[in-house]
Amino acid sequence: MVWSFPQILGYIAFVVGVVAFSQKIDVRLKAVAALQGLILSVHFFLLDDFTAAFLMGVNVLRNISSIFTHSVWVALIFVTIIIGGGYVTAEHWNSYMITAAQVASTLGLFLLSAVGLRAVFAVSSALWIINNFLTGSIGGVAIETSLFIANLVTMIRLQRERKAAS
Repeated sequence: MVWSFPQILGYIAFVVGVVAFSQKIDVRLKAVAALQGLILSVHFFLLDDFTAAFLMGVNVLRNISSIFTHSVWVALIFVTIIIGGGYVTAEHWNSYMITAAQVASTLGLFLLSAVGLRAVFAVSSALWIINNFLTGSIGGVAIETSLFIANLVTMIRLQRERKAAS
């Protein structure tokens, strides 16, 4: 295990993420996820992945905003910011990949639910796993792998519940 300061921040973000996604109250989930995004933004900045740092910073604002609104127009504003900032900060092909992942996740948050939302999140997590591996973010790989598995399990549970109800 690596114990450099950036990696320690990644481990802390992983723990904060587990706390965030264990919240039953959506407002708490979004608030703690915003804290996780802030920690990850600094983590990625210190690892010289400026696109990921920017996108995590936008996530902080997106998560806080989503506490107060579910407006499609707000989602489109965030999509525009994500695309613009992702393009400006992109240094490698994986920068474009995670930018696309963030666009999809943002639209999913505002437009999808149930299995569709989890499917978008799972694909987004898979793309972030690749980026985090390439960046050397151990905590980031752990976070996204956990989210990927959680979304797959939730998709299966939702499908089973849907079949049982019909």
